[in-house]
Amino acid sequence: MIRDARPADAEGVADLLAELGYPGEPNEVARRLERLASDPGSRVLVADGQPELLGLASLTVLPLLHEDGCWVRISAFVVTEASRRRGVGRAFWTPPKRKRGGVAAGTPR
Repeated sequence: MIRDARPADAEGVADLLAELGYPGEPNEVARRLERLASDPGSRVLVADGQPELLGLASLTVLPLLHEDGCWVRISAFVVTEASRRRGVGRAFWTPPKRKRGGVAAGTPR
């Protein structure tokens, strides 16, 4: 399940960032997650394999001057080595199925 990251995910997010070569302490990662959660132009999504996180994507919306609209910058994207080639990465970019009365949880803003 793809969902927004929470400060409580800090240990798992730290492990995922370490796979990318960016080791960090869980308390530092929790602080960064809180900061990004309060930024309306940022979003950190995780693939929750319960009990462990299987992947993450950190996204930032960039408003454009030269045309209408925005771009999205992906500043971090990783899937655990053990979860690769199983569709976890693809799940981040697959549109969610619509539910009656709204959009499924985990839909990008």
